[in-house]
Amino acid sequence: MTTATVGAAEKYSDEKTLASPALAVMDNQLYAMIRASLGTGIYFNRGRGSRWERLSGETLSSPALAYHNRTLFALIHGTDNGIYVNEMVRGRWGRWTRLEGIASFGGSLASYNGQLYAAVPGADKSIYINSMDFRGKWGRWIKLDGMTSSEPCLAVANGRLYLAIRTLDDRMMIRSLSGKSWSKWTEISRNGKTSSGLAMVGHERELWVIHRGKDKRLYYSIFDGLGWTDWKEIPGDGQTESRPIAVTRGKDIIVAIRGRDGKIYLNTREERRPGRPDHPGRPDYPDHRDRR
Repeated sequence: MTTATVGAAEKYSDEKTLASPALAVMDNQLYAMIRASLGTGIYFNRGRGSRWERLSGETLSSPALAYHNRTLFALIHGTDNGIYVNEMVRGRWGRWTRLEGIASFGGSLASYNGQLYAAVPGADKSIYINSMDFRGKWGRWIKLDGMTSSEPCLAVANGRLYLAIRTLDDRMMIRSLSGKSWSKWTEISRNGKTSSGLAMVGHERELWVIHRGKDKRLYYSIFDGLGWTDWKEIPGDGQTESRPIAVTRGKDIIVAIRGRDGKIYLNTREERRPGRPDHPGRPDYPDHRDRR
């Protein structure tokens, strides 16, 4: 039997950023990428305590990171509103490759069924999807119905690729891809509104969605394939002016935010396993199962 614990937000780094950080896990190591606190520079970090590396390229928004085919990929919204991707090969980032099209905000990446998927909001605020095949070739952008005023979010759970957005009236909507067919948009949980894009992560057989409330605090809802839990606040007194980010490392869920001081903070939901000592001061993470 396992239980879950969560602690207060812990500072990841003293480096500041103007936008939400991007996170990805590779070989159990947490990697981060940010937009600089001054200007549009891009910085990359190989784990807490390591130095930040200045990368080539410039961005107007939060970058995106994803682990795919045994390496890391990044996507940025360039200063010319172009969409650029990059790949880390043997520990080194290459040159940014521009994809067709333009974006109004940053995007999201996810690895699904052997392909790397990207989602971006176009100049018209419509949502566009693209994918890179096993040969490393990108296709053409496909326009989906719906519009967003923030970065879209991609995540994989239960054999499906999920896409979540903040609508123009601040509602939270989601749809999924199974094979080649997209489902219709449905609203996430109930009684929720957000001021930014969403975070989303697949955890075991559940899909977790995290959003920033109008009070700047973080809330989560869980979908188990049948229904959503009510929104509950994430413990730890986290507050942010930007959208949250979430990744999994093993059975743990890591949530990252840009704090009000511009620095990056992490909060980890850990599985407490038999024989593992408790963490003093970390209250039990509530296991809410009240459904719609």
